[in-house]
Amino acid sequence: MYCCRTVRNGSNVGSAGFGADVGGIVGPHAQTTVRNAAPAITRRCINIVDANDVPLARLLRACVTLDTIHSMKARGAKRMNSLRANPERRSAARVRWAHIDLMRVVALLPALVSFAACRTAGGTAVEARPPIVQPGAPGEPTRVIGAEQAIDLSQVQYIGADIKFMQGMIGHHTQAIEMTDLLRTRSGSDVMKKLALRIELSQVDEIKMMQRWLADRGQQVPTGREHHTHGVALMPGMLTPDDMARLEAAKGVEFDRLFLEYMIRHHEGALTMVKDLFASPGAAQESEVFAFASDVEADQTAEIDRMGAMLNTLMKEHQR
Repeated sequence: MYCCRTVRNGSNVGSAGFGADVGGIVGPHAQTTVRNAAPAITRRCINIVDANDVPLARLLRACVTLDTIHSMKARGAKRMNSLRANPERRSAARVRWAHIDLMRVVALLPALVSFAACRTAGGTAVEARPPIVQPGAPGEPTRVIGAEQAIDLSQVQYIGADIKFMQGMIGHHTQAIEMTDLLRTRSGSDVMKKLALRIELSQVDEIKMMQRWLADRGQQVPTGREHHTHGVALMPGMLTPDDMARLEAAKGVEFDRLFLEYMIRHHEGALTMVKDLFASPGAAQESEVFAFASDVEADQTAEIDRMGAMLNTLMKEHQR
């Protein structure tokens, strides 16, 4: 547990307050995620870092970048709603969400805390500072790094695999919306229509996010309809032109059955894309990419389970 006590401008930053902030993050059960704790850490950093100290001010700016995690709160709430029925998956997803940025927080905290500990009531600084220790991955040793390296760790950049994932997922989501469009006029089931609406609303919003992410980084922004072009490779799980023609020709119960079978396959393809992203060295290190990919994994896994149950019910009802 890291803790300190310092006086700055007459305000007492107590060890209990700072310890509570840190303990919520590095506690053994990770009960408070980095996403929820980031604003508290930022406020505490502001209290203990003297803006006149340039190296530590740079560390503070690096720490403040963690507030981008908090900006994902709305999508995080949506994700938690989809996982509420499965506490085990929710816990696993939460720990995974925290993993990358937890490493950065732990790397930065010793420098910030040691700075505060070295301040006296008169504001005199002691030059010597303890080394910054970066935790290793599971099973690997820790290593001592400098302040510049700690700053670099907080400025993770996207790579080609992230761009490819975003561009490919736009087309993948677009085809799912095309499938839900067919359902409106071909299914007589209110339950199926509610499922289609839920998928459509979620994926339309995510397409906008991916297009904005690519545009902000000066990358090519697909329209999402490139898969209709002859010779363009389909993403995992996507329907072929023959599959789409078969779905378009079906009606009623036959349509519902095909829709569920195809959408389950489609979602499983999205999970493959996420798995491939996470398996790519250096990919999904940027907070927004990691959060989005984790959302896709959690949301579509839950929807696969739901659609599987719906398909089983449909088959039983029409075997009578």
